[in-house]
Amino acid sequence: MKAGMLLLVFALLAGCTKVPLGSLWSLRQFDVETFDPATLRVAVYLPSTYDLDRDALRIEAKIRRAADAAEQVEHFSMRPSSDRVDRVGLPSAPQAEGRWIVLRFDAAEAKRVRALRERLQAMKGQAPQGGSLAIGASPRLCHTGGVPQGTPRVSAALSWSGERGWVMLLVGADLEALRGSMSEQPDLPRC
Repeated sequence: MKAGMLLLVFALLAGCTKVPLGSLWSLRQFDVETFDPATLRVAVYLPSTYDLDRDALRIEAKIRRAADAAEQVEHFSMRPSSDRVDRVGLPSAPQAEGRWIVLRFDAAEAKRVRALRERLQAMKGQAPQGGSLAIGASPRLCHTGGVPQGTPRVSAALSWSGERGWVMLLVGADLEALRGSMSEQPDLPRC
């Protein structure tokens, strides 16, 4: 299950990216079977010309009990947090023009994530070989109307417990290149 969680983390940040090597070691501490979804935070540093809508990060989990079984699909949303406590410990702004946006599951979504995890753990013990879990994510970006200066860059961090702190997942990645790998939102709506 730990490997599956690492895949979730990478999926949350839109796939193929450059994760700092030191962060890979820290990510080994993340355990999908024990983390509390209510404490999971994803922080995204966006240029001022971009923003996220209310359902900022849409997560899709596709579950198959066996290779020949019907696929079950669950959707979850992480939303921007207005709680200042969620920002504690974030690194300083990597660029002059932009801001950190911290995302979290609300109480109802965290409860749904826990329920899914419990179902998956039960299936793990009962399911025949060939079962699978595929997790994907798509950020719900919008454009503020401003003109970006140079290449828009994005950074991202993950926190799953108060003691752990933030683990950097992206540092100054090309936002347009990341968006190019996401087919769900080819044209950005205006915020």
